[in-house]
Amino acid sequence: MSRATDAHSLYQLLGVSCTASSSDIRAAYLRKALLAHPDKGGSNESFHKVVHAFETLSCLRSRIAYDAQFGTRPARDRVRDPTLSPRTHQVAMSGRQSGNLDWALTWLHRSLDKLQRNERRVALQGLAQPVRVALLAFLERRKPSHVERPTAEKTQTETTALALQDSHALPCDLGRQAPLPHCKKPGMPGPKNKSGCPGVFQDRSGYRAMVFFCNLRMFCGACQSIERAISNHAMLVAVKQMVLETEDHPNATLGNKIRNALDSVCSEREVSTDDLALSYRAKICVAALTGGLTSVDGLVTADLDNALEQRDLLLSGKKDGWHSFREAWIQILTKSRTKTRDRAERFVDSVWAKHAPKRVRREERQRLAEDRRAAREKKQRWCALNRRRPTQSQVVRAVQAVEKCLHADQFRGKRKVDSEHKQH
Repeated sequence: MSRATDAHSLYQLLGVSCTASSSDIRAAYLRKALLAHPDKGGSNESFHKVVHAFETLSCLRSRIAYDAQFGTRPARDRVRDPTLSPRTHQVAMSGRQSGNLDWALTWLHRSLDKLQRNERRVALQGLAQPVRVALLAFLERRKPSHVERPTAEKTQTETTALALQDSHALPCDLGRQAPLPHCKKPGMPGPKNKSGCPGVFQDRSGYRAMVFFCNLRMFCGACQSIERAISNHAMLVAVKQMVLETEDHPNATLGNKIRNALDSVCSEREVSTDDLALSYRAKICVAALTGGLTSVDGLVTADLDNALEQRDLLLSGKKDGWHSFREAWIQILTKSRTKTRDRAERFVDSVWAKHAPKRVRREERQRLAEDRRAAREKKQRWCALNRRRPTQSQVVRAVQAVEKCLHADQFRGKRKVDSEHKQH
């Protein structure tokens, strides 16, 4: 798929324009999801793509990132500014032949930059006042624009959560070229196995809607109608969007954000939160910690505070290393009726031992990468010390080029003033 096609693929999947509103995107999703679902004659892959498009375009932050990543044209397709005349374009592209001042200042700046610090100081002190003023103005123009930093302060818990949120809300994962994994329907999951594809999946109780954000899965209760499940999923995506876009303040907690978002969305859709029969489950990525296991899930619970407590416990343990995470994981497993303390310890230790060979291979790859990086840095230091530095004569020639351009500009300005006086 070409880059130009990717730029509008999510909008094309939903059949909406790039300027569509949130309500238009939601209405299009409700139509497209019914057509794409396997139980309605579609396929797992097409349904998953529609869900991915809806979740990306429904969130303002991910939509802006997606548009920014694919909304610009490739360099070969860009059209030159029509206000730029051919003569002006030629002058800008051939600065050296026309004695362009910017080219001369660039030459001088690069020559000075390659000098040692004390040599550069002496050279700058020896510059004539017009050359020094022109160089400072040139460097000021090249200075990058100031990037406005967010002023809102995040609490430590909220910052950790948002940093580990699901990939659908992160700009770096938008518009990826890799094919989307298929939305597989679990065969016959047990009572504790509520896993399934993002969006809408089916277990033996019926269809269920689910979203994942901030290391937390949110499920709706099972229903027999696929239309109802898709509508529930659209509501959960709206809740997710509202939570992620809510500004942080010192008294804001993730639990309060979720409750406020649920109340707002349910009030807008004229639905009671009790009708959704919500349940929650913490989900923490531990691939970097264990070396093989992708994620660890908490216990399914209808109590939001309980799910967030499990989530914070696992995140805190993950931050402190394996031993702390092991204790947190065991503590959560023992809350289940099916696992005692000894059984939970044996299970966690077996997972750790199972992935020991992968950790060894990962550590070996990291060691080799460190060796390559050290060798590369050593080579860069050697090149920096032994690179060819400009001689004083090269700096002098660059200064002379700048002075020549300044004199030419001054002469042209004087001629222009004289011609204006003659006309008057």
